[in-house]
Amino acid sequence: MRIKNANARAADLVPIIAEVRNAGAVSLREIAAGLNNRGIHTARGKPWSAVQIQRVLARISA
Repeated sequence: MRIKNANARAADLVPIIAEVRNAGAVSLREIAAGLNNRGIHTARGKPWSAVQIQRVLARISA
């Protein structure tokens, strides 16, 4: 169930991450900052970090 929820959350973030990238974010840190600036928090309600973005991207590309 936990993996299913994580996959669903990652899928929900795909269009938002694409928006952030289209706005000029290239690095993982910039993508995390873009999500944070949009008020989008992690599933636990915390700010995004580069490592978490890396994990999300790995999950959606798998």
